[in-house]
Amino acid sequence: MTVILSGILAGLGVIFAVAAALTFVQSLSGATMERLSEGPLLNPNGKKKGTRW
Repeated sequence: MTVILSGILAGLGVIFAVAAALTFVQSLSGATMERLSEGPLLNPNGKKKGTRW
């Protein structure tokens, strides 16, 4: 019985770890995509509206 419970807990831990890693990677890539799209490379005028910088 304890083996089943520990297996379920381990599975849940793995699922939560994967979900946390995915959300972390998504937030990272989203931030870099925002910076690239609002950066000076694609915006040569330097007019950045609605940015944090």
